[in-house]
Amino acid sequence: MLAKWIPNEETRIPKFAHTTIGVGGLVYDPIIQKVLLIQEKNPRVKMWKFPGGYSEPGEDIGDTAVREVKEETGIECTLKSIISFRHNHTGIFGCSDFYFVCLLIPATKQSKIETCQIEIDDCRWFPLDEARQHLCGFNRYVFEEFLRQYSFNDYLDDSNDSSGMTIKTEIIHSQYGPFKRDERVYSQVQ
Repeated sequence: MLAKWIPNEETRIPKFAHTTIGVGGLVYDPIIQKVLLIQEKNPRVKMWKFPGGYSEPGEDIGDTAVREVKEETGIECTLKSIISFRHNHTGIFGCSDFYFVCLLIPATKQSKIETCQIEIDDCRWFPLDEARQHLCGFNRYVFEEFLRQYSFNDYLDDSNDSSGMTIKTEIIHSQYGPFKRDERVYSQVQ
């Protein structure tokens, strides 16, 4: 309405953001002490990453992580925390892109993988050291920062008071596949 109300002046209405929101799940099973990684069906790029995908309209970030992990791997999970996110201004379709990483744990002791045959080429549980070797780019950075600063037990203990945590920002350069660019990464620190 404001643009029609003042038609003879330059508009003061800001361009609204065209932003996509993606969410990945760092799924840790404390019983077997392994993390869940996937390889998407993509003939150009074969890399291991956290399961995840785009948020649906009106969907909360944690709900997206839980839904995407279930869709891609068959594993039902519980959200423990958002552990990191990045903001990129050169995302798909010329949009800005937020990508959140959530710590999830399997909701049941039965963590049998049922891979989505349409989207996923491979899905496996990896020991922590082996997962570190297979991850690349942003996923590897988040995983290494998380392991460097915390133990998984810090997040799994519901009595843990995380009110003293802050977010740090750092620029990393992703050098893998079609995603060669600088990315600003936000990580939680104590």
